[in-house]
Amino acid sequence: MRPNPNLFVDRDYLPAFTPSSANSTYIQSSTEADIGLSYLIERGKKRQARLKAAKDATAVTISTVADNERTLTFQWPPNT
Repeated sequence: MRPNPNLFVDRDYLPAFTPSSANSTYIQSSTEADIGLSYLIERGKKRQARLKAAKDATAVTISTVADNERTLTFQWPPNT
C-alpha cells in the first residue's frame, strides 16, 4: 500500500571494450561510483487518490471476470 524505497548503485567510466585497461589503478583513479536511496513522500492526498484508483481497477477486473464467466456459461456446450 505504500511506495517502496529505491536503492541504486552506479559505476561510470568502466572500460567495456578494452578489458586490458581495467587494472586496479585505472579503476581507482578514473571511474566514479554512486550509491543512493530514495523514497517517495506523497503529499496533497495523492495516496488516497492512488488507493481509490487501485480499488476502482480491482472492481473493474472483478466485473470483467464475472462477465467472462457468464459468457462462457451461456456458450457451453460449444457449437460443433
